[in-house]
Amino acid sequence: MIDAMKTKKRGRGRPRKNQWAAKKTNKLNCIEFIESQKLGFHLGNAIECIIRGQYKKTESDLVDLKKAIWYIQRDLDKVKEHVSESH
Repeated sequence: MIDAMKTKKRGRGRPRKNQWAAKKTNKLNCIEFIESQKLGFHLGNAIECIIRGQYKKTESDLVDLKKAIWYIQRDLDKVKEHVSESH
């Protein structure tokens, strides 16, 4: 697993104060969008990381975009595996 997938502990498992506020944009909740599009685990997490990452401005917060890339690559690998098994 790559470094981007490692998470930081936030003391007693509590989320940061603005963590959930960053997940709501244009009156559409991130989770509601993911569910409405029936995205799987990997693509859903990639979307969430991209949305959350747009609110961050420091270099250390690039972790969210690296996570998104990891999730998309993982999904791509699974699709390629499925296609090769089909033939």
